[in-house]
Amino acid sequence: RGPLHIEPTAAGATPFDVVDEVYTDLVDRGHSDVLARCDGQPVVWRRTEGSSRVGVTTLGHGPDTYAHPRYAALFDDLVGWLLTP
Repeated sequence: RGPLHIEPTAAGATPFDVVDEVYTDLVDRGHSDVLARCDGQPVVWRRTEGSSRVGVTTLGHGPDTYAHPRYAALFDDLVGWLLTP
């Protein structure tokens, strides 16, 4: 657990720092849309599975991450995509 530098992949998105945990050895196999990375590891991504939408965030081990405005915007975008018919 420590300060993490989060790099959103969307054009124009600003990187930000949070105190959280990050999982290691995660691999982007190319069938997911990676929305953010930390030290090259995917930490937020989305994909479709058949007719379903799947969204994953490995961040959020404490309230400080959710309170960060840039993470909140990233999370809101992910949930919005999940709820889009």
